[in-house]
Amino acid sequence: MGDQPFNQGMKAVAGNILADPVQSNGQPKYEPAFLGPEKLHGIILVAGNTAQIVDTKLNDIKKVLGGTVKEVTTIKGKVRPGEFKGHEQ
Repeated sequence: MGDQPFNQGMKAVAGNILADPVQSNGQPKYEPAFLGPEKLHGIILVAGNTAQIVDTKLNDIKKVLGGTVKEVTTIKGKVRPGEFKGHEQ
């Protein structure tokens, strides 16, 4: 892309360009899986009312992107209990 911050990856530009929260040692406050040796350039967040909706949409996204991205990790959410049950999968 020719974009220097993109080429550096998310961890390298977390605090100074992306304004992501960082720890006192300068490391970003990311999910541990995002702090590995891989150079991350983005995160795809998929949300829905059910796990099936989320899985279907994620598969659709993967088909569109094809081999242009590499999945590093998947973090599955859970629905909220009580009056919010069925939301924010």
